[in-house]
Amino acid sequence: MSGLRLAEILSAPARFRNVHFAGAGGIGMAGLARLLAAKGFRVSGCDAVASPLLSRLAGEGLAMEAGHDPRHVAAADWAVFSPAVPADAPERLAAAGKAFARGDVLAAQCALRETLAVGGTHGKTTTAAMALHVLRAAGIDPDWCIGAEIPSGGFPGGAGAPAGTAFVVEADESDGTLADYRTRVAVATNVDADHLDHFGTIEALEACFASFLAKSEHPLVCSSCPRATALGKAVGAETFGFLATDAVRAEDASFSRAGTEYALFADGKRLGRFRLPLEGTHQLLDALGAIAAAKAWGIAPERAAEALSDFRLPSRRLEKLAEAVGKVLFADYAHHPKEIASLMEGVRAMGFRRIWVVFQPHRYTRTKALAAGFPPAFAGAEKVWLLPVYAASEPPLAGGTSEDLARTWRAMAGVPDLALADKAQAAEEAADATEEGDGLLLVGAGDVIALAPAIAARWHARR
Repeated sequence: MSGLRLAEILSAPARFRNVHFAGAGGIGMAGLARLLAAKGFRVSGCDAVASPLLSRLAGEGLAMEAGHDPRHVAAADWAVFSPAVPADAPERLAAAGKAFARGDVLAAQCALRETLAVGGTHGKTTTAAMALHVLRAAGIDPDWCIGAEIPSGGFPGGAGAPAGTAFVVEADESDGTLADYRTRVAVATNVDADHLDHFGTIEALEACFASFLAKSEHPLVCSSCPRATALGKAVGAETFGFLATDAVRAEDASFSRAGTEYALFADGKRLGRFRLPLEGTHQLLDALGAIAAAKAWGIAPERAAEALSDFRLPSRRLEKLAEAVGKVLFADYAHHPKEIASLMEGVRAMGFRRIWVVFQPHRYTRTKALAAGFPPAFAGAEKVWLLPVYAASEPPLAGGTSEDLARTWRAMAGVPDLALADKAQAAEEAADATEEGDGLLLVGAGDVIALAPAIAARWHARR
């Protein structure tokens, strides 16, 4: 099917009603499935194994099954596939001629309404959630699709469709479909080396972001990222950040465990001092991106900043999971060295006596490509327990295992202490190491968060 055909499908749910989602257990796929169901499509789906998210979708009336099978697509008018389902999978082959990638469907959705899209190697989930929060506070009730649970404002499940004319979307670059988005506002939080298994070169990744920005009426880039700044300059994008030349900027920021206070400027004018209930420079940059996006949408920047004063982070973005006798357990989705470095900066600002980390690398390809960047990213940690790589459907890759990363780590000076561990060992040792005044982080985009109940139980048993 052509791109035009996909646009026709999305505009005519009565004609192309039955859609099957293969790989529906991921939060991004689940969100899109919910969005299409709300638009009148009859959604079915499956994933390789049963999961709580798959069960939730089934509980919402969407027909879900565990396991892949070519029979799933037989009655479907069209199908949407997660990148985790290989191109030669029998179910995908059976859908030949009527199969689309999730990113293609999202890009086509953007063409049907005015869209605010947030892309970037990191920070896009939080910035998109902040933009959604601001638009709602301004009386706009957009449809949305963001790859996380959004507790701020009570948004569940990765997507919502209140029949709004606007659309807020987290735009993923991993499969290159970011280049096809056409938007009213496009935000690029940063452009760092990642997903090079798909793009091959950093230049190809940059070209994808360049197309994303060029196809927007109001492109915005963060001035703290040199690559994003250069790409934005080529298309006349406005910038946000901490520079005097930024259209939206913050000055005189102070950070504490209670949050961030900063002076906000827009177009050179000081608008007052505001509070963000989050810690760290990266959180403030995300907020400035959302404020700049709101400004481009026609919302006063000071009104956007005021709205963010009660914002809550999406799930697994420095999410507090447990607290006992002065010890705090957090989970964070960070899986790129720059994300991890920003996370550690924010946690250091919270004033913990010591910081302990359990880290689960995500994908063999990323672990191999970015191995040298991981050890220094954990600066400030007392110790890091390194779990086996979360494969995310990838086959093992020489040079990309946790053992390979450990060898790189131990050859470096001035990096935190490291221990290779399985999940049970890491949970037990990390729980026992933490004392009053310490913070413990579960870091990674895989299932490392599953260690939280065992750690919390051990804390409470010791108390």
